[in-house]
Amino acid sequence: ERWGLRSGDEEISTEVFAVEAAPRVPLVDRFPALRPMLPDALRGMEIVRCSELRIETFTEDGRVSDPRRFHADGAHVWWIDEVDDHEFLRLLSARFALDLDDERIDRIVENFLAQETKRLIARIRKAPDDATRLAIAVGPDELRGSLPKPLREAVESIHGSLDDAGLGALALAVYGIDALKTYRERLAERDLQPPAQWAGSRKAIEFVRSLGFGREFAGYEGARRERLLRVEGPPEFKPLHDYQQAMVAEIRALLQGERGLRGLLSLPTGAGKTRVAIEALVGALKDEEITSPILWIAQTDELCEQAVQAWSEVWRADGTHEPLLVSRLWSQNEADPVEDAIQVVVATDAKLTSGVTHSKEYEWLATASCVVIDEAHGSTVPRYTELLNWQGFDPRQTNDPKPLLGLTATPFRGTSESETKVLIRRYGERRIDYAFFPQDQDQYAVLQESDVLARVEHHLLDGSELSLSAEELAQLEELNRLPASAADRIAGDVERNKTLLDSIRTLDPDWPVLLFAASVEHARVMAALLSRADVPAAAIYNGTDPSARRHYVDAFRRREIRVLTNYGVLTQGFDAPKVRAVYVGRPTYSPNVYQQMIGRGLRGPANGGEEECLIVDVADNSLNFKGKLAYREFEPLWNGRG
Repeated sequence: ERWGLRSGDEEISTEVFAVEAAPRVPLVDRFPALRPMLPDALRGMEIVRCSELRIETFTEDGRVSDPRRFHADGAHVWWIDEVDDHEFLRLLSARFALDLDDERIDRIVENFLAQETKRLIARIRKAPDDATRLAIAVGPDELRGSLPKPLREAVESIHGSLDDAGLGALALAVYGIDALKTYRERLAERDLQPPAQWAGSRKAIEFVRSLGFGREFAGYEGARRERLLRVEGPPEFKPLHDYQQAMVAEIRALLQGERGLRGLLSLPTGAGKTRVAIEALVGALKDEEITSPILWIAQTDELCEQAVQAWSEVWRADGTHEPLLVSRLWSQNEADPVEDAIQVVVATDAKLTSGVTHSKEYEWLATASCVVIDEAHGSTVPRYTELLNWQGFDPRQTNDPKPLLGLTATPFRGTSESETKVLIRRYGERRIDYAFFPQDQDQYAVLQESDVLARVEHHLLDGSELSLSAEELAQLEELNRLPASAADRIAGDVERNKTLLDSIRTLDPDWPVLLFAASVEHARVMAALLSRADVPAAAIYNGTDPSARRHYVDAFRRREIRVLTNYGVLTQGFDAPKVRAVYVGRPTYSPNVYQQMIGRGLRGPANGGEEECLIVDVADNSLNFKGKLAYREFEPLWNGRG
């Protein structure tokens, strides 16, 4: 005052300028292990995390900005986002002389991370559903970035923008019970410590349960099936229908060489082809008309396993009191010859042609007493010619060494007359089913009348109008199958998807439904749309883990999943007798493929199915393609009889 100086407080002021990036939290809440190291005066400090931080100094000459990474007073600690926990604690120690060395700082940070993980796990467990749990565990941004853009756009176009739970639900629709396994790297980044091994391991089960998910998210151990099945007999078994008895007799005649040793049995899916064939073979074995081993060939693991189970059931019902030994010869399994017992070898064509046919160790199987080929419409390709040559069959069909029986629901090769003639000749131009059904008689009509097959109600939905490029058109004309690029456009057709969705939603909510999609992407889109509409659905395709696929099919049979959307699977080797509706959402030009698809719903009450099945087709139009969709070939199924 005596010198006339002005107060600095009046002329100079400072302020903390911060853009806060997170809610303020007490310092000791973020780092609980730091509490005993702080003086009482500092234990009430709050942490302010910032995206931008600077100290502003104001004077009469203007303002000066000083960017900071860290700033603290007695009440607050500001720190910039890019400063990690270790550096923050070092700066805090220097500012308040806490004397924290690197070892202490490491322990404080480890304690913090453990507490953070516990809080994250608690949030995940408290979530109301799996979709929200997944969104919290993985993070919505990570989910959004990992999901295919066309899939998100297709769902958002109908349901609007997706919130966190919606993103989680979409991820579940895509990845299903493999979702946690799919995002395991992200879960590891968040210190949730996912297991290294899934497939139903103990650690995987403990992990998913610790987060509140169901046991199924841990995956399932691959089905371990013994390569040799021992079957005892016999319990009670449902008697054969009249038409089945007639065909058993005809197969028995074939096995004895009457009118040749080759024949093709064609019956619609659900009419019992497999049982008819096995009943005839079991009868011939009992009467010592044929010996073992019998070779049964199918194209997929599922078809092989169905055959194994069918042999087990029929032998226990109608076999002798001696055991039957069934060898599983597919995947990694091998088979050995059996002495002093009856043996059936069930094998995939892929396993046989991948080394078995050229192996001296399998010379015993080359002399099988009988060969049965399931899904025989596919047996005209070169690998089957190789298999039949290995079994001693002469292409000229003279002096056949053993019986050859084909089974199929589609006794033709697409729409090709020449290829169908090759199929007919391969089986000696002999149709086993003509023993009961005259050549000009409609099997479907007779079997529907006797309740073996379900009656059909047919609906037709409006579809897409596809303009195919020259390349796409060439592919379609060559392969009789819609190219992937055109199928992808169908997957993104909002109006077409909405039509399918609305149609399924009008059905009785207790109806199990199969939807054959146009592509993998389309199967995922429809499963997501249905799930968002509170219709339990799952998507399966060739890329779905086999154990996950079995889980979904079993859940479908138990009615826990109402709609199975699928692509490239379930046309063969799938058994769910109570299917009430089949949606063919895939433009299909092959009558074989179409008949296999709709056959999944045609089992009638006499064979454990329903009285009626709804078949829904989508009338897509490939504008510059002259071929017609395969459903047109099956109009007798519903015209006048639906």
